[in-house]
Amino acid sequence: MAVALLLVSLVARLAGPPASREALEARFRAIAAPLGGTVGVSALHLESGKGASLHGHERFPMASVFKLPVAVQLLVEADRGRVRLDQKLVIRPSDLRLGRSPIAERATASASGGTLALSVAEVLEAMLVDSDNTAADLLLPLAGGPETITAQLDVAGLSDIRVDRSEAELWFDSFGVTSPPPRATWTLARLRPIFDAVPEATRREAFARFLADPRDTATPDALVQLLRQIQEGRRLSAESRRLLLDLMGRTRSGDARLKAGLPAGTPVAHRTGSGIDFQGSNVCTNDVGIVTLPGGRGHLAIAVLTKASTAGLDARERAIAEIARAAFDYWTR
Repeated sequence: MAVALLLVSLVARLAGPPASREALEARFRAIAAPLGGTVGVSALHLESGKGASLHGHERFPMASVFKLPVAVQLLVEADRGRVRLDQKLVIRPSDLRLGRSPIAERATASASGGTLALSVAEVLEAMLVDSDNTAADLLLPLAGGPETITAQLDVAGLSDIRVDRSEAELWFDSFGVTSPPPRATWTLARLRPIFDAVPEATRREAFARFLADPRDTATPDALVQLLRQIQEGRRLSAESRRLLLDLMGRTRSGDARLKAGLPAGTPVAHRTGSGIDFQGSNVCTNDVGIVTLPGGRGHLAIAVLTKASTAGLDARERAIAEIARAAFDYWTR
């Protein structure tokens, strides 16, 4: 598998920039083929409106990409005066989440017994820059909750993006935890053994069910349109747009994905997503972002999502990087 991807990478570089949209989409297919599962790609040059795609209308699990529409709606609420970015949130042990969460690490290491007070702005930064799961579940209700967020996406013409569950609910469903403990008892120490105790057969069923679930999914084409709206300043004030793009530009995750395929120093404002692995298959490995092209050539919105890939993480990330490079080369040729 790794050798096949390396050969694809070498052939792609030697072949030079794709000469047409059809050639670019053929390049996407060639890079995606060794991964197994399904790879979805949508790339759109924002200034010209010209694009290319692969499985662009198919739904993929978003994983932490869902934090981007949450952030947009939170900033919409802030622009309307319903949320203040300087307001303090008290974070208690039952608010902490498993997975990637520097806030949880900081809270458990503190002398306060797992309690912190952070501003909404600080929590927003953690969610987007560090992909913090605790931050996402703290901000989800402030943004109006999943139903409101999805409804506002529909109004904005983005009905192919769904936000349905919190990080905690996503974890329960993907692992097959059918009877979670009471919400007030969701401490890290209580949750870890619950996930560890799920039988393998139950996990296998949950994994397959999660991949088939339409909830918390999006199409690559819809995510690219969300990126377009962000870049063009729709729905957000100029200040909120600048803040959002700044935070996306400082994302710490995904250095081996979109950014790795682009020339060093290329500005990329992006949001990653990573699903769980089980028995040699991965739920999803995603990266979506806005690339600033050199020489005043404009901006490229690109979404690359995988589902049910049987390739390793290095191979999945390398493919995302190669797809990004193919699109970059096409629009800068």
